[in-house]
Amino acid sequence: MNILNTNGVISEKDIENFEKKIGRILPKEYRDFLKEYNGGTLESKNVFCFYDKNREKKDKSTLRLLGYLGKKNRSDTDHLSYLYGMFSQRMPKGYIPIGRDPGGNLILINLDSGKIYFWDHEFEPEEDELDTRNIYYINDGFNDFIECLE
Repeated sequence: MNILNTNGVISEKDIENFEKKIGRILPKEYRDFLKEYNGGTLESKNVFCFYDKNREKKDKSTLRLLGYLGKKNRSDTDHLSYLYGMFSQRMPKGYIPIGRDPGGNLILINLDSGKIYFWDHEFEPEEDELDTRNIYYINDGFNDFIECLE
């Protein structure tokens, strides 16, 4: 995996501070990725597939970036704390955004299962109806997600 624009080394304390903010522990595979790369963009192989249950068809998207922790040294909108603050009230509990595609959709990780999902903003439910209608399964875990990229 060749990750560009990584965001420098982060400490265990940086991860723990984020976990304290979200009130949950991050899945191990994702924690390990943050420790090694701390977000960034992939040089190549950044297309992933999912089944769009609203359009009832297989679809693809492109991973634009993976969010980062620690010192805000680039666009604050790519920082995991920003992503969490901006979107946590717009999705069911237990999911947090960890990346984006070019169209403003999100890559999510489920904190209970570690599974990776695609969040389609075009089918976002009303605030009082938060459910998973616009959340589509991609893969069983973070490492599997990275490995499946085409």
